[in-house]
Amino acid sequence: IGKTEVIKMVGKDLNMPVIPFIAAQCDPTDVKGIPMIVEGETVWATPKMFPKSGPFILFFDELPNAPPSVQNSVQQLIHERRVGDYTMPTEARVVAAGNRVSDRAGAGKLQLALSSRFQHINMKPDLLDWCKWGAGLQDPKDQMSDTLIHPMVLAFCRWRPQMFHEFDPKTTDHTFPCPRTNHFVSNLVYALEDEKNFDKEVRHGLYSGAAGVGYATEFSAFEKIYQSVVSVDAILLDPTRAPVPQELSALCAVVCALGRRATIGNIGLVLRYLDRLKKEYAFMAVADATTRDPRIATTPEMTAYYIKNQDMMI
Repeated sequence: IGKTEVIKMVGKDLNMPVIPFIAAQCDPTDVKGIPMIVEGETVWATPKMFPKSGPFILFFDELPNAPPSVQNSVQQLIHERRVGDYTMPTEARVVAAGNRVSDRAGAGKLQLALSSRFQHINMKPDLLDWCKWGAGLQDPKDQMSDTLIHPMVLAFCRWRPQMFHEFDPKTTDHTFPCPRTNHFVSNLVYALEDEKNFDKEVRHGLYSGAAGVGYATEFSAFEKIYQSVVSVDAILLDPTRAPVPQELSALCAVVCALGRRATIGNIGLVLRYLDRLKKEYAFMAVADATTRDPRIATTPEMTAYYIKNQDMMI
């Protein structure tokens, strides 16, 4: 999940349409409009993308990458809530996002006059929050929505937290592990699930192109472990005797797979197996399952589980 996705989620929660404006790709007339002569006077043709009424979020993405001339137009819009012949509705809000100069993302420095008109919030990725987001469905009707992270990627990041976000400003690689590139890898895993003709070298190359060579090497090794652990089907058939992995990597793989496959109908079987694990790992599966489908948390089996483990619940 990235800056842009956060703004979209906020807009959805507030029921406010998000009007994206990639500032780095625009020139001042895209904000202020184009001057025209009407009855001997200069007027400004307001950009059509700016709504004239109603609540909305005007989102200037990658604003630090924009040239000074564009920043000047944005400054007037923020300071006076108007630019050219356009006046922003009272209910509208302005939000901007961008990278730091130290992130080596092509960002420049915001002009101080513009920068001082924003409330600045520095964001950093959090593995627990990302896993919660990735395990849940933003749209329950879309079972394969791109907000659903593959359980193998969730398991890998839990096993190797460094691979969730590892940025080295001096790297010569084209990409690096971060929430966005882990999302790319998840999409690749989904796409390759039915492709048996892709050998390990091809898969490694695809993972490398998404998140870097070091990431791809570790993820490819973890993929073998994930594919070799006891299947969820076998666990559900005999949860009291199905093998429990001893290796941490394999255990994370099983836990994430169970969290994804748990349903109202089989949660009792899932919990029977989880009772055989250390509680901190069992809670990962429970959190994933109840985040994805909150109805699971209301089942009699889950109620009994919460009571039994209330000493560990927050």
